[in-house]
Amino acid sequence: MSEETLLPDQEPGSPHPRAVFELFGHHAAEAELADSLTHGRSHHAWLMTGPKGIGKATLAQRFARRLLGARPDPSGLLARDPDDPICRKIAQGAHPDLRTATRLDPEKGEIKRDVTIGAIRDLTQFFTMTADGRDGARVGSIDCADDMSVSAANALLKTLEEPPPGAT
Repeated sequence: MSEETLLPDQEPGSPHPRAVFELFGHHAAEAELADSLTHGRSHHAWLMTGPKGIGKATLAQRFARRLLGARPDPSGLLARDPDDPICRKIAQGAHPDLRTATRLDPEKGEIKRDVTIGAIRDLTQFFTMTADGRDGARVGSIDCADDMSVSAANALLKTLEEPPPGAT
């Protein structure tokens, strides 16, 4: 992908996190996420923090693949088989039960300064729809929460305080 077509949640010279299956240096975080799922105590919201470009979005995509039921891969706790149909849909940005709010304005095709209230309203509306896949799971992410406008952050609060069933 050339720099002209980079998405706001993509690092120059790197594939989009939804198409990356290898994860380096996040063993403790991956173990915590996997353990929460194994023991049935996963939270409805997770905050992944750290410097830009270290793999937070890649970890989030790995977690999403697991939540949405992709076939396991033995290479890691949350690793999934890249040939699984769920993984292929996610890599193409076409999975109906996964949505990411970014600074990209889909109507105008331009990158905004902030994650807008419109992007957050779209995400919260997404959680009100019926899930297509396994166990009614729906996964949303915000890349990057630090880029949310004050109005967008306020619009997200109700969904965080009262998450719909199956929402992560």
